[in-house]
Amino acid sequence: MTSNCLKISDSALIYAKGRNIILWHVPQNAKYIYWHSKQNLPIVNLAQSRNRDYLMVSRIDYEAEEMLLTIMGKKMNILFEKKIKLNGMEIEGAIPISYAIESCFVILVQDKLYLIDCERLKINLITNHCDVFTTSTNSIIYYKFISDDKTRGYELIPSRNETQEIDRSIEQSLYDCPLTWLFTSRVNDENIPIYYVCGKAYRLEKHNWQEIPKIIIYQDKAISITVPIINGTFQYNWFSFSFLNDSDW
Repeated sequence: MTSNCLKISDSALIYAKGRNIILWHVPQNAKYIYWHSKQNLPIVNLAQSRNRDYLMVSRIDYEAEEMLLTIMGKKMNILFEKKIKLNGMEIEGAIPISYAIESCFVILVQDKLYLIDCERLKINLITNHCDVFTTSTNSIIYYKFISDDKTRGYELIPSRNETQEIDRSIEQSLYDCPLTWLFTSRVNDENIPIYYVCGKAYRLEKHNWQEIPKIIIYQDKAISITVPIINGTFQYNWFSFSFLNDSDW
């Protein structure tokens, strides 16, 4: 049974289990069914908009070889539903990855990257050859295959419906390196795309990758979570945290 944590605080967490979205209230040590799917489909992914106006639930129908996307409002009312056909040969590993950006969701499943506009209740295919993606505060950064083994990067700004190619300075390294990691760093309420490639880290600045000396995963006025460096090498499978009063990057 798949479980996905959606939200956690000092008093509660929301997670998916089976057909249910469950709220666990810690002080009361009690569980509540937050939402129950009437269809016998397991929930495989959850995403919530930053303003908490929208919740996206992803379920998979293995018999029909489809993914069902459901967008709900604040009161758990269903605003929008869409079925997406999946490749049956690869359906067992079809676990979607999703993020929220402004009033939109972006979701990747089986190399297909989709943008869901919650205000217009529309879904658009960005690319059907996506390798990896992440988000900034107001844009989507993705790399798509241009050949069997090479990719090219793009930045999409949904609010302006603009797509621009990212500089190609690290493309050869992406091709040569077996270990890469594209993710979003959260620093002082800003989402910053970071690419870790062959021992080096890069931050996206105006469509260009700039090498940076340290990787900050999360930082606010109270704490900083970073990837530690030992003997000049990023320990990408570790993290360290520190308490602080002021923060600069």
